[in-house]
Amino acid sequence: MDATNPDTVKKCIEFINPGLTGTALSEPVLIWASMPCTGGCKYQNINAQTESGKNHRELHIKTFKKMWRNFVTLIEWALSR
Repeated sequence: MDATNPDTVKKCIEFINPGLTGTALSEPVLIWASMPCTGGCKYQNINAQTESGKNHRELHIKTFKKMWRNFVTLIEWALSR
């Protein structure tokens, strides 16, 4: 699944609560995220010393922000139930 795609959030919600009735979740749910090291690892300091490395790092950070935004959307949905 592509964690940067908002449709993935919809698929996760449908998996957690297939009926999407708007009511409370029928069972306790654990939502786990293991985020890849996209733009935040120490090695990026080395990459930042070159122009291509800086561009690559910026792309990684944008990717991470998309994934995190979608994860937060999923969590907020679950907490609202």
